[in-house]
Amino acid sequence: MMLAITSARSALAYARAEARTMIVDRGALAVDMVLATAVPILLQVAVWSAIFASGSDVGIDLASLISYYVFVVGLSRINNGYDVVEQFSEAVHRGTLDPHLVRPLPYWLQRLAGFVGGSTVYLVVMVVALGIDVVARPLPRDVCVFDILAFLLVALAVLLVSQVLTFFVAFTLALLVAWSTRPDLALSLLILLQTVLGGTVLPPGLWGGSLRWFMTHNPFAYMLAAPAEFLSSRDVGLAIPSLLGALAYIAIFAFASWILWRVMMRRFEGVGG
Repeated sequence: MMLAITSARSALAYARAEARTMIVDRGALAVDMVLATAVPILLQVAVWSAIFASGSDVGIDLASLISYYVFVVGLSRINNGYDVVEQFSEAVHRGTLDPHLVRPLPYWLQRLAGFVGGSTVYLVVMVVALGIDVVARPLPRDVCVFDILAFLLVALAVLLVSQVLTFFVAFTLALLVAWSTRPDLALSLLILLQTVLGGTVLPPGLWGGSLRWFMTHNPFAYMLAAPAEFLSSRDVGLAIPSLLGALAYIAIFAFASWILWRVMMRRFEGVGG
C-alpha cells in the first residue's frame, strides 16, 4: 500500500514538473496553439465551406463537420507523441538514460506521467473547442446540469485513455528507434500516421468501401478521430466503443513495448551500456 502511494506521488511529481516546463516555455506554447491549432481549423472551415457552397453533399451537415475538425485538431495537440520518441532517442544516443533507470519509479511510468502532465496544459485548447462548439450549436433546452456533468466526466475519461494510448504507441516506436542512429524517419512516420490514420485529413466515416473500417478501427483513430466524434456528437453512448477500442490497443502496445524494453536492456547490458 505504501509503495503504491509513494509511486503515485512520484508520478504526480513528474507530471507537475513537465507541466511547469510547458508553462515556462510560453513562446513555444503560444506559437503551438496559434499556428498548429488555430490555423488548421481556419483552413478546414474555409475548405469545407467552399465545398458545401458548391452544392456538394458529403453526408453530414457543415456545422457537425466543422465541430469534428475543431475537436480533432485540438486533440492532435494534446495527443502528440513526438516528444516521447525524440526525448527517448536522445537519451539513448547521448548515454543519459542510466540516471533514469536507477530511480524508484519505472522508466516507462516516469515518461507516461511526464507526458500526461505536459499535455494537461493543452486542455485549454479543448475548453476553447467546447466553448466554440456550444456557441455554434447551442445545447437543447431539455438538457439538465446532470447531463452536462456526466458528459464532461466521460469526456475526461476518453481524453485520458486516448492519451495513454498515444504514449504507448509512441513509446513502442521510440524503443524501435533505439536500434537506429537517427529518429528523423520514425518521427516523420509518426506525424504522417497521426495525420492520415488519425482522421485529421478526413473523418473516418467519409472514407469509402473497405477503407472505412480500417480508418475507423486503427489505433491512431482511437487517439484522435473516435474522441473527436464523441465530443462533436455529444452522445455519451459513443464513448463506450471509443474507450473499449483504445483500451484494447493500449494492452497490445503496452505488451509490445514491454517485450522491446527487455530486449533492449539485454542488448545494452551485453555491450556494457
